[in-house]
Amino acid sequence: MNRLPPDKTLPASSAVKTEIEDPLISETDAICGETLIGSRTAPAILLEGALERSRSRTAPEAFQLVGEMFYALHERRASSALPLESLQRRLAESGGPVWQCGSHLHIPRVEGRMFLVTDLEGHMEYLEEIFRKHDLLERMVNGDSQGQVHLAVLGDTVDRGGRRASEILEFLFELKLAHGLWDRIHILSGNHELEPDGIQRRREHGGFYDEVVVHRESYRQLGDPRALTLQDATTWCREYFPQDGEFPSLRVALWRAFNEAFQSSPLTITTENGLYISHAGITNKGLFELVDGNLIGSAVSRAEAYSALGQAWSERAVVKDLVWSDFSLGDTGISHNFRGQDRNGNTIPGPGLAFGIDAARSFLTLLGARIHIRGHQKTPPDAEMKLGVGTWAADDTVVTTNTGEAREYLEVGLRGDISGAQDLTVHRL
Repeated sequence: MNRLPPDKTLPASSAVKTEIEDPLISETDAICGETLIGSRTAPAILLEGALERSRSRTAPEAFQLVGEMFYALHERRASSALPLESLQRRLAESGGPVWQCGSHLHIPRVEGRMFLVTDLEGHMEYLEEIFRKHDLLERMVNGDSQGQVHLAVLGDTVDRGGRRASEILEFLFELKLAHGLWDRIHILSGNHELEPDGIQRRREHGGFYDEVVVHRESYRQLGDPRALTLQDATTWCREYFPQDGEFPSLRVALWRAFNEAFQSSPLTITTENGLYISHAGITNKGLFELVDGNLIGSAVSRAEAYSALGQAWSERAVVKDLVWSDFSLGDTGISHNFRGQDRNGNTIPGPGLAFGIDAARSFLTLLGARIHIRGHQKTPPDAEMKLGVGTWAADDTVVTTNTGEAREYLEVGLRGDISGAQDLTVHRL
């Protein structure tokens, strides 16, 4: 996919900072339109304002916000590529702030909690309910008696029935960029985010393309493209994407900008107390081989494994492993990933890989992790239902949840060592 040409798009604004300053000093940037003075005592006002803007932001305003997010993500990913020695030193530190290595995030051992939400599928109402139910924004901004509060959104935020994915993303982007929550809200890309010209254009998936390009006008004020103060977004769009010329080019540019942000986003998270988090899977590319359930090639260090995850965007096969792979309850090792059957009943090979419990354990061993938390899959009919109706754990090693389908999400502590699925709390909407 073409990257946003620097001379054709919104220039990076001073609103994007590699180190987020205290947002309570003065008015926020223009993308927020709200004064945060006193929000430590009135966080509900902040939440209501952000929710309202996510519903009413015009296409030009949205284009600016999403462009800001792309630049911030791109700069952070590029600037966080750590040499192996630096990565080893980071891993030796017991605390400190969240840090990033390329496409991988690491959360050190801290007093606090993390909420994990996945496969929202455009259901903004679910995310809003979670924020209200747990006072998430208040606890993120003002602090909490239990320490830091984090939110991880594990991909497949777009497509399917919700039709409000752009509201979800604009809401979270604003909170990260303008309200000092960059290191509290973590947004991963899933397979739906990374298939713009495939999945997102398919109407049977309730495509994100239709949501932004075709239907946005039905519930948002488009605005007059001639009044844009941006660097001629319409001309840029017509030049680079002429196949979309039948639609208002500003909205096509907005859809493309979302996808540029997706392709600069993190793909994986680890926590110092034992979690590995991705949308779907693990990867064995350059990391390990598994023979009869035994890990070989295990000379790969923890730092080298983190470095491989941080460089995932440079190898498309690794990206597919992380966002497409399926956990296999009945099989062992690593095998081809089959996703359904064609009209003749033949199995259809899919991207990514199928991994069994032994492969998951081997990968987690390299990372110094205990549990893999993921989304992506529906509940298998023969799954061991340890945790909830739609959230299931396989042998306390692989935990799969799904907020959009099952209306379930997880909460976990970030201080004590994770020993098994019993350390996770399942919430239901």
